[in-house]
Amino acid sequence: MLTKAADTWKTVADKGIPVAPIIKFGKSQGKATEVYSRFCGYSIDFYDYFLNKEAFVKSGALWEMFEKRNKIIAQIKDQKDSYILHGHPHSRNFTVEYIEKDYFNECKNINEISWNKEKIIFDPVEYLKNKEKFEMVVRLIDWDMADTLPKNK
Repeated sequence: MLTKAADTWKTVADKGIPVAPIIKFGKSQGKATEVYSRFCGYSIDFYDYFLNKEAFVKSGALWEMFEKRNKIIAQIKDQKDSYILHGHPHSRNFTVEYIEKDYFNECKNINEISWNKEKIIFDPVEYLKNKEKFEMVVRLIDWDMADTLPKNK
């Protein structure tokens, strides 16, 4: 049986809201469930604080990241039947990866796209060189404090 946090993560993933893809569930013990995922890219904080932002600002990529982050937050808040609580949706828990557009367009649910090192990259410099080739994907990770509460009808 999944804990509340793991169950909330799975619910959000099944709805197609971009989160860290769930590869498999492990043991549940007490209030914790082991959840296996994969690296999903550097955090928005990395881009905002550590990367030379000038190229990202000029290209509009930095603003695109924040727009995609805000869209995820809106999608989570806009659930009809429940309140989804992530617990700590700060910029360190939003990651960025770049998926080749043809590969990206093949998937129906972003969380079910198969890992392919030829099609998914994390290098922001490569992305800026070939922006027309890639789709920027922002994901919300770190669902250990998540919960779902029913809405009063």
